[in-house]
Amino acid sequence: MIKQLLLSPPLAIARLGSSETPLECFYWGPNDDRPRGTGKTTIVPGETLSIANDGSVFSFTPSVIQFKDGDKFRPVCPFFELHGVWELEGQTIRGPITMEVLQQFGFSSEHLQWKVHAGNLKAFHMTQDRACRIEARETIAGDHVEPVVLRGVSPSDASNPLVPPGHYVPLGTVRLTKPNDEFPEYRLRFIPAKGKFYGPPGLKERWDVEVPPDQLFLNPDATWVGFIPPSSDPRTSPGRLYAGEGSDSQACFGVVDDVCDAIISCSLLGSDVQPATARVTVSPPDYAPDRRHLISIADALKDHIDRSEVSQSDYVTANSMPAEIQDLFERIYETMGLMNVDVFNNRVDIQENRERAFSLGIPYKSTDHYAFTPIPATDEQKFPITERGRQFHRRMIAIEVIQDTLREKPELIDQWIRPPGGNDGFFTKQMPPVMRDSSGGPLHLTRRQYDLLRNWVKNLRRDVGAS
Repeated sequence: MIKQLLLSPPLAIARLGSSETPLECFYWGPNDDRPRGTGKTTIVPGETLSIANDGSVFSFTPSVIQFKDGDKFRPVCPFFELHGVWELEGQTIRGPITMEVLQQFGFSSEHLQWKVHAGNLKAFHMTQDRACRIEARETIAGDHVEPVVLRGVSPSDASNPLVPPGHYVPLGTVRLTKPNDEFPEYRLRFIPAKGKFYGPPGLKERWDVEVPPDQLFLNPDATWVGFIPPSSDPRTSPGRLYAGEGSDSQACFGVVDDVCDAIISCSLLGSDVQPATARVTVSPPDYAPDRRHLISIADALKDHIDRSEVSQSDYVTANSMPAEIQDLFERIYETMGLMNVDVFNNRVDIQENRERAFSLGIPYKSTDHYAFTPIPATDEQKFPITERGRQFHRRMIAIEVIQDTLREKPELIDQWIRPPGGNDGFFTKQMPPVMRDSSGGPLHLTRRQYDLLRNWVKNLRRDVGAS
């Protein structure tokens, strides 16, 4: 008896790309810690799955990782594999669902039914007009291995739909695979869209951009076209979350892109088992895919699930602890390698900090709120603040340097690390500096990361006292 169906992974991220070739699999390898090395993370090619013309799966390991074909990014196209839990001869078994497993219980591929519900709901989120929803729904029989396009449309019963009848916004493609001897599992591959955007006819009269005519079909009378956000609505913060007029009216041009979020499910027809479900979210291509950000999606998830573990008495003394701290400082250095701090430092003075002062009714004078005192550029150092920051953080990827520095000066955590939720809204020298979070305010570490650092430093000080 099959008792449960599962999809692995339960959550995946796809990335847009206009190339027809998906990006191959790679892993983050060891840091280049040679005496004259970069100090940055390397990447290592991994076994990569692909789909043949007949829908069967095969694998290969690339010799190099190629992120673009000419000027076209290779998309990231995740697979979802069907797993389950079943009882057989008194034993409970958990593993991939294969044709053999189905046949043992009187089922076949035809009994599997996949459903994909994808949506781009940004325009609806902003306007709260259901006619601005863009959704695609597809039901796919388990033995259908041809690609299926996700056609995003607005509600058919809407009187003024954003996507008019007879048109659709392509939100990607999904394809089931055919089991074979080498890969007997059932899989669905999600192939994101190309990274195009769509607008109403006459868009070029309002916005000087090059858009193919076949992408200008959205309803010019829809609520999203000409939308002006209410100033008090938190959904519109930070500002300019859409393409719109530069005037005080901030009227929206009515443009949408082809990113989406999707729910994928698989049911076993003729059984009482609950459908397996998974989610996929689509994002733009990563301009530096081999560099890690100091705050990852995993960090955000762990902050919700395992935040308290870093405060347990034995956690900061575990053998894995220095590795977790070192990994954070390595990612900080890699993030520094992507930033022009000199430019961002100037931006927060003339934009973010100025706007914050005005919102608080505080008089503001230019240069009052630089995060860092500007340093004149030279022929040898075009970006002096950036260079100094990279030199400092290059040293701080060595765990010994981190330990010695924080043993001697534990107060640096309070002085230099921005506490979550404890900032006044101004961009300062506190780390991470001159970077914005999703709401437009100063970026900060997750609460878990912040408590992790503080508790680890306390443990270092106790070690010093004991010695």
